[in-house]
Amino acid sequence: MYQGRLAILNGGGILIHAPDLEQMVQRSSADGRLPFTTEIVVAVPHGALQFRGGGTPPDEDGSADLQYVWAAARSIGEHMTDEEVIVDRSTVPVGTADRVRGGAGGAGRTRRRRH
Repeated sequence: MYQGRLAILNGGGILIHAPDLEQMVQRSSADGRLPFTTEIVVAVPHGALQFRGGGTPPDEDGSADLQYVWAAARSIGEHMTDEEVIVDRSTVPVGTADRVRGGAGGAGRTRRRRH
């Protein structure tokens, strides 16, 4: 399902409209600074920013089904060796970031950014 989107993004294309975004994505992709992947084991070691782009479908009661958010946070936490910033979609409910932080931080050992 995501392979077509990944091909567009890795080719420097974008899927949303925002001023100057396409040029930034193209530059960063060409420089090797912005790869797109569904493989957490590849993504986490690449950089300190982890963008979670998966969906947030509605649950049976109409609330956001966050199972994929929690699963991604746990997986990122399991593969982290330093502090990471996890960027979620704007479609998640208020307060989700705090739970993602706990889920990612609780999955592995204590981490500190080395400078």
